[in-house]
Amino acid sequence: MKRTFTEVGKGHSEGREEELSGMFDRLQWRSIPCTMGAMSGEAIKTAIIELRLPKVDYVACSHELAPYGLLGIKAHYKNGDAIVYMVDEGCSLVVLASDFTPN
Repeated sequence: MKRTFTEVGKGHSEGREEELSGMFDRLQWRSIPCTMGAMSGEAIKTAIIELRLPKVDYVACSHELAPYGLLGIKAHYKNGDAIVYMVDEGCSLVVLASDFTPN
């Protein structure tokens, strides 16, 4: 598995990569369909569409980054599996990092 922190998420992650990695490891994954808060659910739906994430089967939501939300999405590509971690700022989503495990 290779974890990549994004440039766009640098404002949230710079110097906090180890702390954020711990938060990522503590996420509680739910198989979809599932129930969750409306705002988190809508944010995840939007991210799946906008990022064109294929074959999503698990999602996660945490308040460990309060006042922001921490979201995760597991997707499956032909050449491997990806997990995308995002910050929900309320009015926008920022991709923090992704994990990719090749087949």
